[in-house]
Amino acid sequence: MGHDYLVPDEQAGIKKFVLFQKDNNADGKDNLDMLPGLPAVYAVGERVNGQAANLRYIGEAGNLRESIKKHFDKTHSEEDECFKEFMLSIKIKVLIYELIPSSTHEERLVIKKEWENRYKRDCNKEGWLKAVARTPYLHNNHYTIIDLFYKQLRKTPGHIAVSFQDEQITYLELNERVSKLAAYLRQEGVCGEALVPVCMYRSLEMIISIMAILKAGGAYVPIDPEYPPERIEYILSDTRAKMVLTISDCEMYLPPIPGIANLCVDRLMQQIIDEPFDDLPPIDGNGHLAYVIYTSGSTGVPKGVMIEHAAVVNRLLWAQAYFDLTDEDVVLQKTTFCFDVSVWELFWPLCAGAKLVFANPGGHKDNNYLKGVIQAECISTIHFVPSMLEVFLSDLEKGDCSNLKRVLCSGEALRPAQVALFKEKLPHVQLHNLYGPTEAAIDVTCWTVPEIGEFTTIPIGKPVANTSLYILDTNRKLVPVGVPGELYISGSQLARGYLNKPALTNDKFVNDPFTEGRKMYRTGDIARWREDGNIEYLGRNDDQVKINGYRIELGEIETVLGQMPGIHHAVVIATQETAANRKLVGYVVPKEIFDKDAIIKYLKERLPDYMVPASLVKLENIPLTSNGKVDKKALPLPDISQLTAREYAPPRNETETILATIWQELLDLERVSIHDSFFELGGNSLIIMRMLTQIRRKLFLEVPMRVLFDYTTIEDLGRYLELTQSLRHTEEEEDFSIINI
Repeated sequence: MGHDYLVPDEQAGIKKFVLFQKDNNADGKDNLDMLPGLPAVYAVGERVNGQAANLRYIGEAGNLRESIKKHFDKTHSEEDECFKEFMLSIKIKVLIYELIPSSTHEERLVIKKEWENRYKRDCNKEGWLKAVARTPYLHNNHYTIIDLFYKQLRKTPGHIAVSFQDEQITYLELNERVSKLAAYLRQEGVCGEALVPVCMYRSLEMIISIMAILKAGGAYVPIDPEYPPERIEYILSDTRAKMVLTISDCEMYLPPIPGIANLCVDRLMQQIIDEPFDDLPPIDGNGHLAYVIYTSGSTGVPKGVMIEHAAVVNRLLWAQAYFDLTDEDVVLQKTTFCFDVSVWELFWPLCAGAKLVFANPGGHKDNNYLKGVIQAECISTIHFVPSMLEVFLSDLEKGDCSNLKRVLCSGEALRPAQVALFKEKLPHVQLHNLYGPTEAAIDVTCWTVPEIGEFTTIPIGKPVANTSLYILDTNRKLVPVGVPGELYISGSQLARGYLNKPALTNDKFVNDPFTEGRKMYRTGDIARWREDGNIEYLGRNDDQVKINGYRIELGEIETVLGQMPGIHHAVVIATQETAANRKLVGYVVPKEIFDKDAIIKYLKERLPDYMVPASLVKLENIPLTSNGKVDKKALPLPDISQLTAREYAPPRNETETILATIWQELLDLERVSIHDSFFELGGNSLIIMRMLTQIRRKLFLEVPMRVLFDYTTIEDLGRYLELTQSLRHTEEEEDFSIINI
């Protein structure tokens, strides 16, 4: 057998340094996981062209060095040089022992152990840390998002591109509508990175508007129609917008602002649908802005993260090479487009020939709807925040969602118990854990959950293509494997910075000491390298929290509270409960009167609902540590008696008793009055999803989610449910009478 197996595998647009021959195992399982040092060499996944691979003996280090040298003499890039330096530092004579299909599991463990010992003893550890932090190149990454769509359009013009409710359009029809709107926007001055806010619900108009903005040369800025008016006004002012794209159902949410035109896309498309069009020339280069997404900011106002086409394209090309989406796949778009996961949900299927299906507005909060649309639309690919996934899984039976192929998780830490539940309920589906801040184009790591095994910790995985991840100490020096440090991100997917915030940009995007001329982003996340080349997320080093997948700066809430007349000082914390029940608690020192209702009203006028504390606690003063900082450990727990009604009123019938039991279990309360408000007790949309499941199981009723927002006490909800049951029984009796006749 020859020794020259270190060759670039350039299929699927990715260069991989391959140390093995392509050879399927007899049992179809992958042996790559047996060698924990291998990620330093084989840095993109554990499969080649979607098939399992077998490792073969490749000779002694001398032969390998010649093979490496032959390849690297042809290249001159900095990343290649780093890789070459690392590989030539290896002193062991035999790198990989033969792993033949007939070898036993015990024999493989022996090989693995010997590899680990040699590897740890003879490799330069800092070289390993640098090499494993880097990933190979994607080729031809000069495309824009629209370029990728055009490539697919030429392949599958007649295939269904987008589906929403009862309407479907092909790739060709989508391009026609996008082109006509883009031409109109260009006439209205949209070009040269003009920021164009989009305020609408999920719909065909949403994807048409976003793609038209990009095609015209602008960048889109998503705005949730349900944001408070003050937050919408701030975003419109910060972006210096000249127009906002909306639809008729959402126009009412936009505050009238002089100089800003509200363009209703649904009405406009009816006017221009029959007009001839010429494709606009493509924008020059992928360094243009693609979008600005606003995230919570510690200064009291949100901050806009600026992402370029190149960053998104890198993420899309990596995903396509890793997951291999085809024209038989169907992707469900259910994430709010103010959350950057929506970016891959929107564009990835349209760049891969798959079908994009929009969930109904609000449908992502209804398990029954999700199960129905997954089945009806043959959804193969879907995203969940881990806490939402847990709620969804609790409502599944074995055999449900048979069309699903893959579930991608991100937004918060994935827990071992959630993985175990996933394997129990969806054993046929792949589960992938991804990680990435908004400042780095969606995701920068990925870990695929193995089919077999139990886990005590869930890693966030290895870097995606063209991405470097560093775990550094306070002096920004590499820490050894297993030692916690702050996670830094460098590479192709980094944001340009924060809109109109140069000081904050300079603070968060610092020089990369390992690659001249590049920046790296300080995530504030604490992590550590594992021996197998994966990264383990450990927590935060600041006051940023994740609740139900939403990124929240506690400082923003504290600042808004402090701006309210009548409040002297305020502190906000997130309770350390389960991911599904984590809540915000506000501690307030009032100047005079403590009016909880007025404070909540004030916050709701300025912050999204997910940032309004579930509980408010009055304090005489804020406890401080000896150095003058807030002593959060000394803050008292919320007094449940302050949240409940003044007088306890017990359940009066069977329905109220069942509801009280459900509330007590979901809200972790000893007792609940029938007059208590669900939301004042700490309820939220995630808990409502769990409540719908319990009502379905215990009362045998299907209840729309909006009902639980309208009837917020047990008394009111019980009355509604009893009326619903009565009407159902009446209808059943009438049907029975008709049958007898």
